[in-house]
Amino acid sequence: MPALRSNPPVYILALRVTVAFAAALTIAEGYDLEFSFVAGLVAATLALGPAFSPLAVIILPAVAWALVTAAVLLVEAFATSLPPVFLLATIGSLWTGFKLSARSDKTNVIGLMILVVCCVVPLRLLAYPELTGTVVDDLVWNVLVGAGAAFAVGLVFSGPAKPVTLAPRSEVLPPLVAALVLTLGTYLVWVFEPPAPGAVLIGMIIALRADLHPGFDVARDRIIGAIIGGGLAVVAATVMGLAPVLPTLFLILMVVAWPLAVRAVQPGPWQGAAIKSIYALGILVGEGFSPLFEDTAERLGIRIVGVFIGLLFATTAIVLFKPRKSTETYRAPIK
Repeated sequence: MPALRSNPPVYILALRVTVAFAAALTIAEGYDLEFSFVAGLVAATLALGPAFSPLAVIILPAVAWALVTAAVLLVEAFATSLPPVFLLATIGSLWTGFKLSARSDKTNVIGLMILVVCCVVPLRLLAYPELTGTVVDDLVWNVLVGAGAAFAVGLVFSGPAKPVTLAPRSEVLPPLVAALVLTLGTYLVWVFEPPAPGAVLIGMIIALRADLHPGFDVARDRIIGAIIGGGLAVVAATVMGLAPVLPTLFLILMVVAWPLAVRAVQPGPWQGAAIKSIYALGILVGEGFSPLFEDTAERLGIRIVGVFIGLLFATTAIVLFKPRKSTETYRAPIK
């Protein structure tokens, strides 16, 4: 690990990502929020990005509330009465999400929220219309927890380190193609009703979003991320079975996420895989188990399979539609 010894701030950067990610997931699970994986994804994404204003802790939940409210109105007004309008609005929203994900680190988290809201919320409301208020509240609270954790951890671990400098994101597929692929995937999930629809959809989203790596390395990163994230989620669930309390959840997430965070904050050929592993771990923990669940093993197994199904569906689309141009493995960060 000579690179780390010669650059001590890397440890601080990795600690920021690890603590923000673990704290956000633990708090969300402690309050028994639905979609708690959103808190972890938002915290990790913000911790990996540039420093942000405290206003973001207010603005991002407000944006989340606006997005979820718009999704609710769209479902109630058009989903059953005018499906073509609902379809066009969904495709347009997903296109916007993919464009924002690729534009810059500042809009990346907003793009992520748009994609999650446009896929997860309509399916949940169509299946359980009585949960409208719960869906809105829980998603907003998850974003608040994720943004608040990232900001607080950034203040505590300020040190000499600077925020992670990431290479320019490369669109995995043209945004319109990615939006159409994700729309088709969402429709198939609605038709076939898999046991863990949320895990399948989020697997598709993290596979199709803009990536640090061009070319076919994106497929490699996602499969590796699912394998590593799934394995670490099993480890975390096993430890939680021995001591099913929230402090245990926080500590085991710190332990398993740390080596991933160290790699994620350093540009290189495995940076993308490390970031995807953190995301997969957060999804599987948030979707798979809680200290209060007694059927952790069954839930986690189902959701690991769900994430793999979503990743394989999206990866197949990448292989079919990605232009075969670049042979780069990674791009150097912007100076």
